[in-house]
Amino acid sequence: EDDFKQQLMDPFKDYYGTKSGMLLDRDKVHEGRRLEIENMQRLEVYETIDLAEAKRARMDIVYTKWLDGEKPTAADPDAVRSRLVATQINTYAREDVTQATPPIKVARMVLSMAASAKDHRGQYKCLIGRHDIRVSYSGNVVMVPVKGLAPPGVGWRALRAMYGTREASKCWGNTVTDFMLEEGCEAVVVVPMTFVHKRHGYIVECHGDDFLSAGSAEALDQLDKVLTERFDTKVLPRVGPPSFGGQVTEGPHLGRIIRWTTEGFEWESNPKHHKDLAELCGLKEGSKGSDVPITKTVGKGMRNAIDELNAADASVFRQAAGTGLYLSIDRPSLQYAMSETMGGMATPLVKHKLMIHHIARYVARYPAEVWLFRYQEMPKILRIFTDSDWAGNSETRKSVSCAVENFGAHMLECSVGKQSIVALSSAEAEFYAIVRGAAMGMQTLQILEAFVRALSTTKVKDDDENLVSLRVSSDSSAARAICNRVGSGKVRHLSIKELWIQEEVRKKRMALDPVDTSMNWGDIGTKAHPKDRLDSLMSQLPLRRTIVGAVVAGLVLPASAEPSASPSVSWTTQYGDSYFVINLAASEVKVIVALVFVLATAFFALCCRSCECMKGLGYGRQGRYGSTQPDHALSHS
Repeated sequence: EDDFKQQLMDPFKDYYGTKSGMLLDRDKVHEGRRLEIENMQRLEVYETIDLAEAKRARMDIVYTKWLDGEKPTAADPDAVRSRLVATQINTYAREDVTQATPPIKVARMVLSMAASAKDHRGQYKCLIGRHDIRVSYSGNVVMVPVKGLAPPGVGWRALRAMYGTREASKCWGNTVTDFMLEEGCEAVVVVPMTFVHKRHGYIVECHGDDFLSAGSAEALDQLDKVLTERFDTKVLPRVGPPSFGGQVTEGPHLGRIIRWTTEGFEWESNPKHHKDLAELCGLKEGSKGSDVPITKTVGKGMRNAIDELNAADASVFRQAAGTGLYLSIDRPSLQYAMSETMGGMATPLVKHKLMIHHIARYVARYPAEVWLFRYQEMPKILRIFTDSDWAGNSETRKSVSCAVENFGAHMLECSVGKQSIVALSSAEAEFYAIVRGAAMGMQTLQILEAFVRALSTTKVKDDDENLVSLRVSSDSSAARAICNRVGSGKVRHLSIKELWIQEEVRKKRMALDPVDTSMNWGDIGTKAHPKDRLDSLMSQLPLRRTIVGAVVAGLVLPASAEPSASPSVSWTTQYGDSYFVINLAASEVKVIVALVFVLATAFFALCCRSCECMKGLGYGRQGRYGSTQPDHALSHS
């Protein structure tokens, strides 16, 4: 007991954040470590075992360490969370320890459904629920405790999977899945850790120990009850309309910000990473921003563009590239630029450093792209915009594919990927982009159908295939023709694994639609666009892009309270079963207003030339007999 207190309650030792390196409050660290040990004992995470016996039995023996970090809350901004973790190293391949998390687009789909589902009175009553599981122990390894937690020669045999063990994620996933199924939920089989409860009417997805859900206040009350009874759960305030039980208008989730307005919900990336990227790239006070994230001329004309970076610069580049890659998940305008930049992760060159610096200056100028999930009628169509840039890479001659998932007036996902083979024609490259987008859409379609059934106020048959239909839009008629026929045709080298889409189209499980290139959302991730084209594409997407005035010591300073680069006019119009989002920037609105004014003035002047009221103003040329009437009066028609 004395050793235990000395280890945890050393009154003279300084503690620093494991990630941040910042000095932590000593008392807060002591309290966090004591709480961690008490939770492990209460949940019976381990039992003591002799280390010599464990070695004779050839058990895996791993060491443990403390991870201390800031965990600020509204009540205590200096709070500290301590975790005792195992340090099990991946020294050999195992196929039984994988537990995937759902893709981030599932969280956006939860917001989309909350903004689309109505109750029987036609009201949008869905709220966003958030739950944080404080302790998620759910393996058979022996751990060596840190000094002071056990006598010498004594180890801990794990009865549950601790943090840091290779079995931890899978054990936790199995625990959550079994528990949710016992409570009457149904699992969405195409993605892990995603569930729906048709009777109570809520949907929920789980990333690690963070739960995100959508449903009415009554439905979320049921979810709160079962989670708090089973786990050590922290119920976070619900985001949504206050009149229907919303407790806050915004809150964090997975490092992002979820926000509610009277028009719907919003999704924004973590602003912290904008500062991190600026600091890593050395942006200082007065640094000039960029209007585009990448240009075709980056590194052109430089003799040392293909020289390798030294070890120090290469390390900084990799840190900056990792930060940029994380930002690009929620920023469609960065995805193509980051796909080109990430090509230098193995062997960073000078041109790759220039690319990430260009991206940092763009992020400094446009620090946020907020996803807008406006209230809408429940759509019937999931539309996938696909596009490619044939042989866009001048070195490898490989093409780039981009797919954007659109559900009504909402964008669910934007994904950019390089094609693995060299396409011999633009039609072939566009065909591969369609196949990739269709595969993404088929997965999203099944998730949407499960969500719609759970939140629908009317009874929906399980075999109803008309809830949501899949349509893929492409601006290549040749690529659409390949999809509509049977076999490879003249493109004989097409791989058979890509031709499954022909069967899907033939059986009408999906449809192909043409789209004009200027209106193809998928074009945003295929090439380096000039400013005008990028602004045009960004104005079409349901996003709000903010702009700043200057970069100061790695920090971004807003030029005004209202972002000048964000659309000032935005509305959604419906044509048949399709929804179109129309966004106009402030400059575009001014041009339209000025043009209307000029045309109206000209029309008024032409119509009034022959009116009696214009005589006194001297309008009309001198007539033959000295009259001010014009020789040829204009008709008012």
